[in-house]
Amino acid sequence: MTWQPPERDIDPFEKLLSLAVRDTILAHPAGNGGAAQTWRELRSDGMALNLLLRVAPREAVSHQGRAALTYDVGGEALSGRTGYRCEGRAVIDLKTRAFLDVTCRLVPVGAV
Repeated sequence: MTWQPPERDIDPFEKLLSLAVRDTILAHPAGNGGAAQTWRELRSDGMALNLLLRVAPREAVSHQGRAALTYDVGGEALSGRTGYRCEGRAVIDLKTRAFLDVTCRLVPVGAV
């Protein structure tokens, strides 16, 4: 696999969401009871995103030849008066605990 440039600019909130997913998974390893939920307030460029995040281990897989564990990511978020649904997945190397992939996105669901 060779390096490729990003296909699009990363939204600041999606970048913060990705970091929150990483923090939540590392703070609640899969061996400690499964799904984890956390509430956070994320800030970017003077804007706040209130986030209720859930991560749950899904299955052991082989990811690019490495033993890995996938996680489902979900939740709800609010920025100003706009609501979002959070969805995504993460893949973590079982031996090193390194993140092999974190894909998260915020889907607008409308004004609240």
